[in-house]
Amino acid sequence: ARLIYATEYLWGTECLLNLYIVVTYASRYVTQKEEALAWIERQTEINWRFQHIYSLVGKNVNRILFVDNPDPADGEPLTRLRRYNSRQNIIKALVSHPRDVIPPFTHAMMKKAQERMEATLAEVKNAEDAITQLEAKAAEATNKEAMEREMKEAKERKKKAEEAYKQEMKNIQE
Repeated sequence: ARLIYATEYLWGTECLLNLYIVVTYASRYVTQKEEALAWIERQTEINWRFQHIYSLVGKNVNRILFVDNPDPADGEPLTRLRRYNSRQNIIKALVSHPRDVIPPFTHAMMKKAQERMEATLAEVKNAEDAITQLEAKAAEATNKEAMEREMKEAKERKKKAEEAYKQEMKNIQE
């Protein structure tokens, strides 16, 4: 149910082309491709959940990554090397991901968050620009008291804009 929620409601079906299945503690299947394929076939026959997950990756065996990740505390032989090789296999799969054919996944919600942040960041920049201009004027001005008052107001606007930016970041993270 969580996977369906994530793929259909949270991320949307556009994410599926960037989805991989990672099977952990699969030392036997990391190096033995034929056994791995047989395991996948068996799982699709006996496990409806796996069958559903497998369909999400287009029933593409190249999008199933087998990982040999023994617990270092167990004292199994060559643990560090096995974990290193598994990490390398994952990196190789991600590097060979066809980015030219499959666009990176960007959810509409992330686009909205980016737009909101850009607007808030623009406010901060405008306030900084106003302060810079006022500082330049203050250096030349004869009425220092009025300039200092304007400077103080500009700094307050900047502080409010920065606080709005921080609040926006907090809202987005929640």
